[in-house]
Amino acid sequence: MGYSDEKKVLFSTSGHTFTTKKRDELLESGNESLFITKDDYSKMKEYRAENIEELLKNPNLTSDDRAELLYESVSDQMYNMFERCIDQKSVHKAKKYVQLIVQEIITNRMHSEALLRLTSHDFTTHSHSVNVSMYAIALGKELGLSETEMMQVGTGALLHDLGKSKISSKIINKPGKLTIEEFQEMKKHPRLGYEILKEMGETDELILQIVKGHHEKLDGSGYGEGLTKDLIKIETQVVTIADIFDALTTNRSYKRATPYFTSFKTMKVLMKEQINMEYLDRLIKMMGRV
Repeated sequence: MGYSDEKKVLFSTSGHTFTTKKRDELLESGNESLFITKDDYSKMKEYRAENIEELLKNPNLTSDDRAELLYESVSDQMYNMFERCIDQKSVHKAKKYVQLIVQEIITNRMHSEALLRLTSHDFTTHSHSVNVSMYAIALGKELGLSETEMMQVGTGALLHDLGKSKISSKIINKPGKLTIEEFQEMKKHPRLGYEILKEMGETDELILQIVKGHHEKLDGSGYGEGLTKDLIKIETQVVTIADIFDALTTNRSYKRATPYFTSFKTMKVLMKEQINMEYLDRLIKMMGRV
């Protein structure tokens, strides 16, 4: 359906192909919005997922267009993984999206800032995973990581909370502070995520280490293994900072999102021994451009 004089008008019926000619006719008539029925929305998302690489070949897409296309696509994928099925095929699709995002950024067809402007501020496990990946990829570029390293960082970040699928939803969705027992259960999720990926045949050791180690701290106060600075990969340190930043700046059922300035101050003051301050400074600089 098209949009004219604040009323929706029928543009095309079922079974008709939306061609370039039809698109041009729509634009020439002054309509820039096209609506689809709720029943067809899932079909649109399926089409987008199946044809993402072809859609990205469109030379008329702006950086913002590309960012929106990829952000929504990877968000749909992560939602499906956490709500429906985590298997080898779904993990492969998630990794493919990271590859596409990195390639778009490396070739300057899409700017990191365009992606970061889309990050959601309402916390869910799947939206948090996507946000952390976007922050980590952008920060990796800021730090001069190679294309391969950016893909490893982005993939590890996107899959970093996979282990939460094995934790009781009552704990994951609890609207308040966890008990000691609940927190002990929650602390298992990095190891569980690592094991899920191993069982699915993941062989990239850096991706596996990021998933297993994203709650480690430089002073040894973190968890799974209580590692210290020299034993924590720099790529894992990048994801840890992205993870903390997104956790602070998103809304929860029990707290409002903390503003960027306050979040950075908290990280600077309270976590100065726990996270890489040089990387944090680069994140601050990066977010200042968004």
